[in-house]
Amino acid sequence: MPRMSGRTRWQAALGGWLILSGLPVGLLLSARAGVAAPQAVRVVATSAVHGLTTTQSGTVRLPGVEVTITPTATAGGEPVVTVSGEDGAFRATGLAPGVYDVMARLAGFEMPKPRRITVGPAAELEVNLDLGIAGVAQSVDVTARATPVPTDAPSAGDRVQGGLVDVLPVRGDDYQSMLPVVPGVMRGPDGRINMKGGRPTQTGLQVSNAYVTDPSTGSLGLELPVDAVASIDVLPNPFAAEYGRFSSGVTRIETRRGGDRWQVTANAFIPIPCLKVCDGVHWGIRGYDPRLLFDGPIVKGRLSLAQSFQLHYHKEFVTSLPVDEADTMIRSFDSFTRLDASLGTHMITGTVSLYPRTVQYANLNTFNAQPVTPDFRQRGYWVSVSDTAVLSPTTVVESSLGVKQFDAEVTSQGPLPMVLHPERNGGNYFNQQDRRTGTVQATSALTTVRTGKSGQHQAKFGVDLLQTGYTGLSANRPVIVARADGTTSWRIDFSGPSHQQVSSLDVAAFAQDRWRIGERFMVELGIRADHNGVVNETMVSPRAGGILSLLPEGRAIVRGGYGRFYERTPLTVGAFTAFEQRAITRFAADGVTPLGEPVRYTNVVPSLLKTPYSMVWNLEFDGRLAGNFFVRVNHLQREGEREYVVDPVESDLRGELRLGSSGLARYRETEVTLRYVESDRRTITATWVRSKSETDSNAFDEFFGNFRNPVIRAREFSLGGVDVPNRLIVSAAWPLPGGWSLSPLFEVRDGFPYSCVDENQDYVGAVNQCGRFPTLVSLDLNVLKTLTVRNRQVRVGLKVNHLLNNFSPRDVQANVDSVAFGTFYNSFPRRIGFLVELSPR
Repeated sequence: MPRMSGRTRWQAALGGWLILSGLPVGLLLSARAGVAAPQAVRVVATSAVHGLTTTQSGTVRLPGVEVTITPTATAGGEPVVTVSGEDGAFRATGLAPGVYDVMARLAGFEMPKPRRITVGPAAELEVNLDLGIAGVAQSVDVTARATPVPTDAPSAGDRVQGGLVDVLPVRGDDYQSMLPVVPGVMRGPDGRINMKGGRPTQTGLQVSNAYVTDPSTGSLGLELPVDAVASIDVLPNPFAAEYGRFSSGVTRIETRRGGDRWQVTANAFIPIPCLKVCDGVHWGIRGYDPRLLFDGPIVKGRLSLAQSFQLHYHKEFVTSLPVDEADTMIRSFDSFTRLDASLGTHMITGTVSLYPRTVQYANLNTFNAQPVTPDFRQRGYWVSVSDTAVLSPTTVVESSLGVKQFDAEVTSQGPLPMVLHPERNGGNYFNQQDRRTGTVQATSALTTVRTGKSGQHQAKFGVDLLQTGYTGLSANRPVIVARADGTTSWRIDFSGPSHQQVSSLDVAAFAQDRWRIGERFMVELGIRADHNGVVNETMVSPRAGGILSLLPEGRAIVRGGYGRFYERTPLTVGAFTAFEQRAITRFAADGVTPLGEPVRYTNVVPSLLKTPYSMVWNLEFDGRLAGNFFVRVNHLQREGEREYVVDPVESDLRGELRLGSSGLARYRETEVTLRYVESDRRTITATWVRSKSETDSNAFDEFFGNFRNPVIRAREFSLGGVDVPNRLIVSAAWPLPGGWSLSPLFEVRDGFPYSCVDENQDYVGAVNQCGRFPTLVSLDLNVLKTLTVRNRQVRVGLKVNHLLNNFSPRDVQANVDSVAFGTFYNSFPRRIGFLVELSPR
């Protein structure tokens, strides 16, 4: 495959963007183009609200805006939802007297905060709503939202507001810690996020429209301060053709923009020492996460700034190790800057993100003490600029250019060989890496809305250029596999340090149409073409979905779809043959006498590689049972094909480590969710998920990702590592007397499966079918009181993780030749923390 020089690649990407940005670029998604939006819910009253939905300070009228009028406790009743007409006018009737919050939503625009109004008896109130231009978003907001049923897309997703990290009792203080509260999203045994049975590298990560995954490995490659996150959308199967480069869901982050007045918020600057009550063991500072946010208008109505910083200092405790050797230490400093400029019909947004991070003693557990673990360091920046232009009330053009640098380094604690022993591993981690990865992305899209006799069409067309480059160094030390008696069973030696250099230009183009037919039916058709520069292949992804409203006012909706999703190929796949070769020597029972000559393996790609993809379909029912009770039933199936796997093949004294795209995966999931919603502060949600995950072992990223596994066994198709047949999640937000609030998060699920091995590190039985971890039962809890101090809201209270303190192990002795075979270790410790948080709004 021919390679361009670094300078040529950057010039090509920049030139491509300049050409593309002259094209129509940014689909204006019309007003929640779903099935006809729900009509206003009538209650016994005669009051009404009418007005106009506009943008650009009232100079341009916006049709198709979804206006939600949510009653506060003084009004009671259900939310009222209506949609503005072609002239931007809307009217909602049947309102009881009281206080309401009014919110307007339209893809491509945003209303930063609700507008509070007071409706009198038998009154007609005029409320005009002006929306600012924002990035195009298509997610479904189901968190802390009291609208009857969303009707805007064939594939529903879940939205988590950024500020909920301070309200929900999640385990962590970053955006990733909020993801496992979403059904179908799991934090696997290795601590990484898995969505809908897929591996972490199969999930896409976007900030607005920018692809920010680490292109060298496919792992999540961006950290953000909590205060920079406005919302997180988890989209398990977005059938819109604009989404690509993933095969198992997308996580999309929208960042916070500057407000209309200056404010400064400083949180957690006073480190709170941990008394022994925190986890039953420690004293002193176990975590320190000061945050600073300041935002406001530089030029009123024209230029705004939002700047956030966050420092992380955390010690993660392994309960089964000696106290002075039991901590993984995480340090980072994240910075995010966003500038928004309004220039006539253009909105220009610029962002700068910095995210250095160090993890000392990564992957520490019962069987890998600190000397056996690696350190991980990352450095990077991301700079982007986007231009959104309103060509007419129904057409928006959007162009963007982003540059991202992601550098990673993996080092060991010393120069000793790594020793794999049935009881406990020894020596030092075997691998060292130093990677430099650069990305330039340019996007352009056109969105337009047209209404005619056949219904309303939302058409969107776009192109996406992604230029990536990766340069790396890698070195391995010997790995010794020891028997239970301490003698050497076999040994892996590697060739000298290796150098990798790969570049790729990926090109994508898509077209889609959301066609609303009549009052209760909408179909979405789309097609996407991607060129994969790593394997030099062009793929086409057809997608289709639809929504049928069975009852008026959105009280019962059926939605579903079918689509093909191609994932992005990590650059390390293109570098496979450049990595170190291995030689395996086997020894007699004395551990000294070699059993013949070493078997020398070469890294080969015996056949043409293809791009992995998945075929996904789902069928979902959303409905309102009665009053404030809602239900969602969803069934999803995912079939993965052509996944990258490695196979060791040995013949005589020769061996080959073969990379192929022949892996398979299968995932089935049925979800039932019940919700009771009075308001965003009085809600209860219960979700049961029944699922099954099957996949081929020997996934490429297990052996050539950030943290490499030295032992490569024969490939098998079996249960996936995050297979959880049953999972129940119950969460709530409930006010208590005296200004207090209670936010519990309760989870019961089956334990993860695990594999058994013998003293030679060979599988005993099938992969991931030796046993399961015990059933996980966990209760996390926040108890908060909201105070008002100098017109600012202050939250004080307690955050308790694993309140029950029951035995919930994370490690198991799975070596059948160990005297402790089948013993579980390293239970989650109960953690109690004190919260003092200022509300930024």
